[in-house]
Amino acid sequence: MKPDLARLVACQALLGSAMTVLVSITALASKPIAPGIAWITLPVSLQFIGLLMATTPASLLMARVGRRNGFMVGAALGAAAGGAGAWAMVYESFMALCIASTLAGAANAFGQYYRFAAQEVVPEPQRARALGWVMFGGVIAAFLGPQASIIGRDIMAVTFEGAYLAMGLMFVVSFVLLWGLKVGRADLPPKGGRDLAQLIRDPVLIVAVIAGVTSYSVMALLMNVTTLAMDRLGFEFGQVGIVIQWHVVAMFGPSFITGSLMTRFGTRPIMLVGALMYLGCSVLAQIGQSYLDFVLALVLLGAGWNFLFLGATRSVGEALAPSERARGQALNETLVFGFTALAVLFAAPLEGWLGWQSLNIVMLIPVAIVVALIALIRPRPQTA
Repeated sequence: MKPDLARLVACQALLGSAMTVLVSITALASKPIAPGIAWITLPVSLQFIGLLMATTPASLLMARVGRRNGFMVGAALGAAAGGAGAWAMVYESFMALCIASTLAGAANAFGQYYRFAAQEVVPEPQRARALGWVMFGGVIAAFLGPQASIIGRDIMAVTFEGAYLAMGLMFVVSFVLLWGLKVGRADLPPKGGRDLAQLIRDPVLIVAVIAGVTSYSVMALLMNVTTLAMDRLGFEFGQVGIVIQWHVVAMFGPSFITGSLMTRFGTRPIMLVGALMYLGCSVLAQIGQSYLDFVLALVLLGAGWNFLFLGATRSVGEALAPSERARGQALNETLVFGFTALAVLFAAPLEGWLGWQSLNIVMLIPVAIVVALIALIRPRPQTA
């Protein structure tokens, strides 16, 4: 493996680990210092708002100053987020926790471009394999992140202080690794193609975007309320961390074969399989609330997200001409992370009002709408 690719894989693993720490602890860390139950998942929502707000600026900055410098800015933001989170725990500051989550989201926005940079540091024939290696970083994160949150929870005098410091340390290590990275500037998108008003009237693109929005927002909502539901049911934090760990494994583990499955069977059948996995998650939630039930439900949720979200992402690309991809993908990411931020914002009140089992049933409604749209709107031949 080329040294530059190895650096990017390591940075992707560290980014995924840091985000897994954030997912595992933020709602629980927020609970004792939030002004009320409706505010508990605000810091989690702000993570996605930070991601949303920084995605386009991160791309423009990299086009201007180069991938390496842009990635280092993102790592610095992540290190600051870890410090702010630890400060929030020590001084019981809800505002500082909100700032920490927003900064972490912005850092994550920069990290979203690791997969593009990985394809730029290898020759054309090796790009698919390079992308697979970067996705493997998510599997590493599934084990490193939860363990860091479990160990860091009580390692310092204040609960969760050590976990936030561990998250910040991961970004510091990334900053050091990125120092020697050799990769150029991001390419500026070509001009031409349909404008935004025309794109939003394309039914095939609309279905793909709705599928992406639904897959991500439903997954993020259920993933985040899992920590609250398990805490309310009396599970230990270590058990919560392991559930999140296997959820993240299921999110990224199938990535090595998802593309091949879509090539062989078609994108839409794989998306429908993903939707069925969301159904399976809901069914398991109704069967029981044991530790094993949570593990299996979150594994199905993670694998369902992989199939449905990656299928939606591929469908977006197929619906766009090369000259349209920059604006079309920007529209897609804005809507995906915007709706996800809203879903997570209302996660705690919804879980408190409906409960874990009923909330899983309600979340099947948008998934059913996606299934209906996939069945009704037929794709046109792929755009060249």
